[in-house]
Amino acid sequence: KHSTRSIPVGYSAADVRSVLFDSFNYFTCAENGDANDTSRADIFALNSYSWCGDSSFTTSGYDQLVSGFKDTSVPVFYSEFGCNTPAPRIFTEIPAIYGSNMTGVFSGGIVYEYAQEANNYGLVNISSDGSATLMADYYTLQKQYAALDFTSVQGNKASSSSNTAPKCDSSLITGEGFNNNFTLPVLPPGAADIINNGVSPTPSG
Repeated sequence: KHSTRSIPVGYSAADVRSVLFDSFNYFTCAENGDANDTSRADIFALNSYSWCGDSSFTTSGYDQLVSGFKDTSVPVFYSEFGCNTPAPRIFTEIPAIYGSNMTGVFSGGIVYEYAQEANNYGLVNISSDGSATLMADYYTLQKQYAALDFTSVQGNKASSSSNTAPKCDSSLITGEGFNNNFTLPVLPPGAADIINNGVSPTPSG
């Protein structure tokens, strides 16, 4: 309410294929087919580690993801990617993510993760004194990005038409045990007033 711009709200899903596309349909469908339904997610993202080592578009299952999201009415991207087995990482998924097989559906992604932790996904090692050292995976990732033709990637023209959000309906849910009730819960007392009028005093920062 107090922002000078619209703030998109999305959902980041784990790449669990048995529920992934049901989750996608659940969060991006439109109640009564209303494209302006504000209960819809504005973006949908997933944390996927299915591309490991020197894999391929089909071996990794990326082709299945493109097929499953091809009719999306909201932006879809990887909120996490970068399988770390085998190590060191070679990031051969970068040309695929920004290649012709995927850019019509996926809007890129975010490599996991910046700082090295116990799980060994880091690109940068941060010492106790606050200094940072670039790790081997950083340079490999940098090399993969440098090899991309970003002029071509950014030169892709946006589609002149957009996909229509599906109407929320139980038929969108294919897996057993997944909630197919799209009725929104009743707002807690006082929530509607905050949504409509904001809070007082107005927060800053």
